Amino acid sequence: MDLSIPIDQFLDSELGSDCTFTDVSASEASSIRVIFYDPYALNVIDSVTMEGANPYADCKTTDVSAAAVDDTLLINTVTYKVKEIQPGDDGFTRLMLYKANT
Repeated sequence: MDLSIPIDQFLDSELGSDCTFTDVSASEASSIRVIFYDPYALNVIDSVTMEGANPYADCKTTDVSAAAVDDTLLINTVTYKVKEIQPGDDGFTRLMLYKANT
């Protein structure tokens, strides 16, 4: 990421996506901007091929400072749950996600 520009300006660019972050324990939802990734994953283990996705969102740390496992992000009509939180020292926090059963 080009961190020479302010985080808000970066998130407001065409790379950013609107989403709804829900703190499940507090039952509070807020609209935030994130950089969303949904890379395809192909793993071969002992000649068994497994495919899937490894979605994650890079968020402004102050927007998700209370994030916890199983909180949700609604992105492009799809609900994802947080499975891991990776705080950074650059003003961003990466939320590792999985698609919630609906």
